Amino acid sequence: MLLAIPCALALYASGAIAESLNVYHRLLVPDDRITPFSTRGTIEVSDATGLVFRPAESATRELKTWLAQTQDNPASFEQGFYQLAVQLRKQDGPEDWVFQSVRWCHVPISTTDVISLQKASDSGYYAFDYYVAPVPRDGSCPSGQAGNVANVLSNTTVALRDVNYPPVTILRRPVLLSETGEPIKPPVEKTFWQKYWVYIIGGVLVLLLAAPEPEDMQNRQRPAAR
Repeated sequence: MLLAIPCALALYASGAIAESLNVYHRLLVPDDRITPFSTRGTIEVSDATGLVFRPAESATRELKTWLAQTQDNPASFEQGFYQLAVQLRKQDGPEDWVFQSVRWCHVPISTTDVISLQKASDSGYYAFDYYVAPVPRDGSCPSGQAGNVANVLSNTTVALRDVNYPPVTILRRPVLLSETGEPIKPPVEKTFWQKYWVYIIGGVLVLLLAAPEPEDMQNRQRPAAR
């Protein structure tokens, strides 16, 4: 029991891993069978270190093998796609993994790749973005020899992005058309007199009818006989 207490304190101080996400990758080449995903690494999430990517030992060897297989085949090197998949939920199978693709010819020359996770406040992770950099502005494949594939794995960054809702679109009221296709003009707004003339005249008549006659006023003003 006494030994368990220091272990628990050391685990708390170092920042226990709250969850981990498995990352997979593969190379898709035209006119070739679809290869299954293999392990690229793991994203560890903890309160102390945040998001940390731990690459698998086999990932670098696989990238170097794919590069050697495509260097002598320009069509495969330029038309191939490098796909990255993230298992966002533990219960998801390979058919449910979310994946992103980049051109394979951009991977060997890149010095950085970024995995940007998207998380909702109430439902966990639901998507991610992936890109490599630098790449040519026009998106074309570079000419010349490819760079070192290990540069990508040694500089992988994981970021977290909150869900962003698009602004509410304010639509204009549609124009009403007549049977002939011409726009229907809105009715001309009435003036104050046109709107309330009935009430004004009615009020004046009520005041006139309620006013006492002159003779009645004189009779009221005479003193009563003693």
